[in-house]
Amino acid sequence: MPIFEYECQTCDHLNTVLLKTSKQLPPPCTSCGSKDQKRLISNTAITKSVTERASDVSWIDRNLASRIKKKSKGNLNPTFKNALTYMNAQ
Repeated sequence: MPIFEYECQTCDHLNTVLLKTSKQLPPPCTSCGSKDQKRLISNTAITKSVTERASDVSWIDRNLASRIKKKSKGNLNPTFKNALTYMNAQ
């Protein structure tokens, strides 16, 4: 179920509500009880794992990857090592 944010038009309180659909009416304001609320556009967060970020060529360039590899002298975190191996194969 999506999470929606509403701003109460009476007291300006921000309410975060878990609703089944966007067409469902929000519950009354938790601060003043008013039903007059305006839905806000919220930020979203999309995360990627380290391997996914490293495999994205736009995230890190190959020159930087090779410099990191040289400076670390082979003592890399296994996840990062796998990501660098994948990048070099691209």
